[in-house]
Amino acid sequence: MFKYWGTWKVTLLALIGNYFFICILIKSYIGLPKFIEDFNVIFIFGICILGAYNLWRKNKAGTLTEYEKRRWILTRTFLTLFVLAVLVFALIFIFMEYIYGIYI
Repeated sequence: MFKYWGTWKVTLLALIGNYFFICILIKSYIGLPKFIEDFNVIFIFGICILGAYNLWRKNKAGTLTEYEKRRWILTRTFLTLFVLAVLVFALIFIFMEYIYGIYI
């Protein structure tokens, strides 16, 4: 991914890939400051949201290819599992004193 060419999408994807590649190299040798790690988490989350929004928009317009339809179903499945995991964690946290006898 050091060399990139073509459309602006390919260039942007290559720049993002190079950024994360350099972060991994720096982290493995000297470590990264906490604010950069936090930024990376927020950045990756934003990229995921933008990708899901793009699939949703294409699905609404009816222009999804077969590959994108499978990806859209997988995205919705993972989103459902994530929401269920958060709900289960919240319920366990709320009812912790009844389940484990721990008072917060």
